[in-house]
Amino acid sequence: MQITEELIRQLVAEVVDKIESLNSTSVSVPVKGEIFPGKVLTGTDIEQYFRRKILTLHIRPKTLLTPLATERARDLGVILIMDR
Repeated sequence: MQITEELIRQLVAEVVDKIESLNSTSVSVPVKGEIFPGKVLTGTDIEQYFRRKILTLHIRPKTLLTPLATERARDLGVILIMDR
């Protein structure tokens, strides 16, 4: 396959169409937040909050986050907010 200007235009048009269709069919889900009370936030904690549909966690400044907690939050779409 040869990459031509016309092929690039077609690909860009397809990508734009897909993005627009995703935006028009997205469902708004209420985001429930909670303050994490512990001193160490783990991947298991993130999974438990996610199962309870808690998608926003407020983290106190001295709370330690494990690398797995950060990864699981990113993978599951849980937002971590570092409070001051």
